[in-house]
Amino acid sequence: MADVRLAEVSKWFGGVRAVDALSLEVAQGEFLSLLGPSGCGKTTVLRLIAGFLDPTAGEIFIRGRSMARVPPFRRSIGMVFQNYSLFPHLNVYDNVAFGLRIRKIGHRTLHEAVTEALKLVRLEGIEAVERRFPHELSGGQQQRVALARALVIRPEVLLLDEPFGALDKKLREQMQLELKGLQREIGITTIFVTHDQEEALILSDRVAVMRAGRIEHLGPPAEIYERPRTRFAADFIGRSNSFQGRVVRDAGPGALLHTDEGLAIKVPEELPEGPAEVLLRPEQIAISATAPTSGADTVVAGTVADVMYLGTHVKYDVRIGTKLVEVFEQNVGGGPKGRYAPGDRVVLSWRSADLLCPRE
Repeated sequence: MADVRLAEVSKWFGGVRAVDALSLEVAQGEFLSLLGPSGCGKTTVLRLIAGFLDPTAGEIFIRGRSMARVPPFRRSIGMVFQNYSLFPHLNVYDNVAFGLRIRKIGHRTLHEAVTEALKLVRLEGIEAVERRFPHELSGGQQQRVALARALVIRPEVLLLDEPFGALDKKLREQMQLELKGLQREIGITTIFVTHDQEEALILSDRVAVMRAGRIEHLGPPAEIYERPRTRFAADFIGRSNSFQGRVVRDAGPGALLHTDEGLAIKVPEELPEGPAEVLLRPEQIAISATAPTSGADTVVAGTVADVMYLGTHVKYDVRIGTKLVEVFEQNVGGGPKGRYAPGDRVVLSWRSADLLCPRE
């Protein structure tokens, strides 16, 4: 049985449909990310599960129990908000203990639970941390307090609404790893809202890419990135080169896409004849001075138009006729400008198996 189940859930705000007949199941112990642009409905879904909003239609179940008439404080959920929502007039100890006091937990049990929660989020070693107030903490420490407050009540489901949005990149990456390790350690079912593609891919067992209140693609991170089902999902996660034209089949095996720019690209055999679009990730393209990569079935020559040094890799914009193709090459010590400079003639090559052919 799924820990969380949404059955044809919709939410309207006046004439605006924020969630559109959405059905979803989250397994026990799963880490699921809701990923999408601002306004796609992901935070609304989280608030519906939490009980802060009532669905216009459909039903929500937690551990098989309908939440139709269950208020938020009686749902077995813990929630961490984007701005943490810590009580500024309460110290760390009282912030973490708040949910337990609402539930009238005895003093000894409460103290043990707060101590355990602070230890769980690695705050127990900081001097006098229990007596500090939120404004006396760093952003990372505030995030840990918010997480401890959510976990101290031992919820069945943990809801996280972009909890790392206020952190700098290095601290955000550190907290991502700590959260994933903690989630695995305690085995809690987690639903995580983010607009950060990399964050969703790193943390999740499955990712639900959302658009206009609906799920465009739901699947494991590798599937979402390498075989997106829709053009929107392919565009939202990662970068892609688009080739549009017409698929034709010659007498031999396979098929070719004759692009609008005059290129002939080998495409997967399952593509039907007629108008088509294929996508290709920049990192799937090999760039060389003369010879194509072994195993490639499309080889084209072009001229480097621009070079951008990005640390871990170099981005080349290569002009092929009227087409500008983006290529990522792993940085292997080629210097701050990469191996090629604007104006250099280069050869690009790739495999048809690496092409993405999502439906609209």
